[in-house]
Amino acid sequence: MNRPKSIRRIERIASVEYMPAVSIVLPFSPVTMLKQELDFRIKNVTAKVESMLIKEYTSQRAMPVIYKLKNVLRNLNYFTHKKSIAIFVSPLIEKVFYLEIDMVEKISINPGFKIADLVDLKKDKKEHFILILSDHFSRMFQGSNNELRLVKSNTLIENDESEGKGNEHVSSFFPGVQKGLNLERFLNQMDVGLSIMLKSYQLPVFALGSKKILDQFKKITKNEEFIVEYIEGNYDIATGCDLVNVMKHFLDNWYMIKDRFLMNIIEKSKLRKRLATGLSDAKNATRENKADLLIMERNYGSSMKTSEIYNSSKKENDFFNPVYYIKDELDELVEKIFENGGDVEFVSDGVLSNYGHVVLIEPC
Repeated sequence: MNRPKSIRRIERIASVEYMPAVSIVLPFSPVTMLKQELDFRIKNVTAKVESMLIKEYTSQRAMPVIYKLKNVLRNLNYFTHKKSIAIFVSPLIEKVFYLEIDMVEKISINPGFKIADLVDLKKDKKEHFILILSDHFSRMFQGSNNELRLVKSNTLIENDESEGKGNEHVSSFFPGVQKGLNLERFLNQMDVGLSIMLKSYQLPVFALGSKKILDQFKKITKNEEFIVEYIEGNYDIATGCDLVNVMKHFLDNWYMIKDRFLMNIIEKSKLRKRLATGLSDAKNATRENKADLLIMERNYGSSMKTSEIYNSSKKENDFFNPVYYIKDELDELVEKIFENGGDVEFVSDGVLSNYGHVVLIEPC
């Protein structure tokens, strides 16, 4: 029996019409970069892509894609507050994603490049917080690789007048109790400060201090899902170089730390009923715009089978409509996440075996 004409036309698109395909990933932050700098970068990218296409393809195949690309670049949004852009152009499609993520620059004319591959192009700065706690002061650093920046410093003031006169008799007769109350309040204040920072930067936290202080902090913190390591020791007079040396072991094993951090987030989100597990549930959640963070095993996508033709307009028998392009279910999900302003992270293979290999964290 002959195959339907529509199937033959789809196969022709997949094997011939889809090529060449251009993918461009660029840092693009008009808020922090001069327009002249952005224009110069875009001009260089255009010239580079044009040269690559003409070298690999005939003019008949290359020029339609070049014209499409120039049109896309000419209409970029210079008022965006995003950090990067990802552009996909072929004879059939032209897509632009504005990403709230720092990306590594990459230009490719490989038609096999998928939207999910963007995750591998994220700049991994090994960003983290270091919270140093003692019984009389605290310091908070924001780290990026081996660079540290002090963001907050506090000192415990004994018998602070803000404690109120109602506690004066406690101080007179039970000074140890008063000191304990002050310390507990102090640690609570530090935890509140940490919560404020984590609202802006959801990063792994390393808590450093004596065993006694860390044990007490563990009991009161409301940020346990962000704390990946409690490091015991005396860091009262630790310098920046000392802290860099302490952190070296953990930064050298960053993917292990990151797996632990993301699993903490997943387990906490499950308790808060903000978790969709498995590809099907994650896709359903994105249809309701419940997309905050997608986490998946690194090689999960490679186990998926044949690609499918996707048509966002749902028009029948319109196989040459530019909205048609080839991708699998996972790529469709990643695209939706990026379109909704969410983020995507990888974890090691097998880490999410109890969660269907893919999870979606829904926003609060």
